[in-house]
Amino acid sequence: MSHSKLSEIKGVDILAKLEVINLTCNQIIAITGLDNLRNLEELSLAGNKIIEISGLNTLINLTLLDLGGNQITEIKGLKELRNLRFLYLTNNQITEIRG
Repeated sequence: MSHSKLSEIKGVDILAKLEVINLTCNQIIAITGLDNLRNLEELSLAGNKIIEISGLNTLINLTLLDLGGNQITEIKGLKELRNLRFLYLTNNQITEIRG
């Protein structure tokens, strides 16, 4: 679903067994609609228009998160992601890091 000009994430919440989703290079502004994807291990949202890291608390099996090339200014909202091993935040506007 990369390069699809999506502006929001919807319709994937019914895919409860989904392990990898690639939503790079769209026009997504907020991380929503992923609450039921508890088996998700890799989430790629690079190259969108996301300004805030949020909506990830239930993704407890996430090991890779790519948010590079967005408009994020603050690193926060990652506390619950205890299995996270790879975090990509290049090409953002980060000015602050919080837990």
